[in-house]
Order: sequence, then structure tokens, then C-alpha cells
Amino acid sequence: MSGAQRRVLIRLDATRAIGTGHLARCMALARALEERGAQVVFALAAPSDWALERLGAREHLALELEGPGEQADARATALALGGREPFDVLIVDHYGLGRDYERALRSSIPRVAAIDDLPREHDAELLLDTGFGAEARYVGRIPAGCERLFGPRFALLDPALREARAARAPRAGRVLLTLGGADPSGATLRLLEAYEASPGLTLEVIVGAFNPDREVLEQRFAEVPGIELASDVRDMPRRYARAALCLGAGGVSALERCCVGLPSLLVCLADNQRAFAEGLARAGAARHLGDFEALDPRDVWRGVAALAQDRAGLEQLERRGRALVDGEGAARVAARLLAME
Repeated sequence: MSGAQRRVLIRLDATRAIGTGHLARCMALARALEERGAQVVFALAAPSDWALERLGAREHLALELEGPGEQADARATALALGGREPFDVLIVDHYGLGRDYERALRSSIPRVAAIDDLPREHDAELLLDTGFGAEARYVGRIPAGCERLFGPRFALLDPALREARAARAPRAGRVLLTLGGADPSGATLRLLEAYEASPGLTLEVIVGAFNPDREVLEQRFAEVPGIELASDVRDMPRRYARAALCLGAGGVSALERCCVGLPSLLVCLADNQRAFAEGLARAGAARHLGDFEALDPRDVWRGVAALAQDRAGLEQLERRGRALVDGEGAARVAARLLAME
């Protein structure tokens, strides 16, 4: 079946608790699918205004859940599909949904693909996990015939990152601080409270759309010399391209920075980021400082200042990051999805 005949439903959510990464990577995948002629529809439970704005004119289903759990979610999804033209492929990118949800929708959508980075069970024809050591995580948890797309080469990234990769022109001493769209632990605020400007460094701080400290950060640090604060930005690739190095979270955004060639120091804000950050460090594509809760913020900034002065270290991180992530992952995944039988 050609891409022009495929209808694809993507089930995800983007909230303050979940963060924005799921929507970002699925938007990149949707673009790649649409470029190949597929029709893509998103399904979200109680989508936020932020998510709807990002979706723009894209068709979406707003699910009304009758209660928690995978079966309730599956019933709501099936109800929303009633009367619509059938879908060929269901893509699930949601930490709360796995095998039971996928199995429950088999009668409505014949082919299932899952995007995950946790060791959970799936009933899917295709599984995507862009982390390291993924093969071991799913032993006994997925069907024997499930196609496995594992590793950073399948990272679902915005095409604008490839443009930023080509146009990268870092400004000496420019440090980017970005800890994701949500940052529920308040790490951005705690780091800025401990920040002491270093000579020759400019700190650019990105405050995510769902950051609970957003107003406090804007009130306290927007006018501080040496700090540039920006909220809910739409041009992260451009900001990656001009920064000399980044202090960032160990999630999917670390692959974005590798693609562009932005050297990164990583802190883990959630358990599922740890293996990912450690894998990037082993590959020499980033430096991992550890779990944020176990770190002294002052030591974090000492690490940033040291790396800013380490030209050889910066060049090595840039080179290995770009070699690991080339920005073509969404195209690879879209091609495999549309080849599913």
C-alpha cells in the first residue's frame, strides 16, 4: 500500500506533567509521513491550548475519557473514530498506554506502531526506541515479529534542525540553559538562584511552556545583566546554532543538540532520562553530570565554566554528536511505517 493511501492516527498527550517532547517528535514524524502522501490525524485527551496552537490546522480528535486506565482510553478512542474513514496505522506515543490499549483497538485499526523509551509491553508490528541498549529492554515484552527501530539514527527531529546544522555559527561564551517544556522539579529556578556570572559568558535561558516557575523566573531574572530569558520559544534550532554549549536535560532534546552539533552538559530530571544520558556520554556525544537532585547547582556551573574553556573538548563533543545523529531519523521511520504490511 502506498503512502498516498495510508491514513495514520497518532495518540499522544502534551500536558504540564507529561511535557512537550511527545508532541514535538510526533509532529516531526507527521511531516515526514505527509511528505510521502499519508494523511495524519492526532488524538489527544483534553488537549491544552498550547498543544492545539502547535497543531495549528492539523486535524485532531479531542478524546473525552470516562475514567483512568488503558481500557477507558481505548473506548474513548474507538468512540471518536465512529463514522470516520478507517485508519490504516495507529501510532502510540504515551507513557500511560501500552499493550492493553493497542490490543483493544485492533478491531478498529489493523496495524500498530509504538514509540517508547521505557521497558513496557506492547502489542505492535513496529517499535521505535531511540535510546541506547533498547534491545535488552524489550526481551519478552513485544511480539516476536515486531520490527525494531532502535537507536539515535531513528530520532524524530524537526527538519529545521538540519538547516541549523548546516548554518551553525557558535558565538564564543554563549551558554544555553534549557530543561524542557515542563521542568516540574523546578531545576531551572534552582540553577539560576545559584548562578554567578563568569567573565566572558552570556547565559541564554529558555523557559518552557509548562514550566511552573515561569512567572517567577520572568520577574526575577528577565533584567539581570548577563542573562537573557525567553519563554516558550519557536526557534530552538536557531538558538542551538548560535550557542557555544548547552546545559540541558537528558531527554529527547539532547538528540536535537547532537544533530546541530551543540556540545551539551546533561542533567537528568527523570528516571527515564538516565540510561539515555549515560549512553550519549559513553558515545562521547555529551557529558553527563548525573541526577539533578544529587547535584550541587554550584558544581553544575563550575562544570559549565570549565567546558566553556575547553576548546578541544567542545570540538570533540560537536564532532561525535553530529556523527551520531544526522537528522534523517523521521524520514527513515516514515518509510518503514508506510512499508508495513
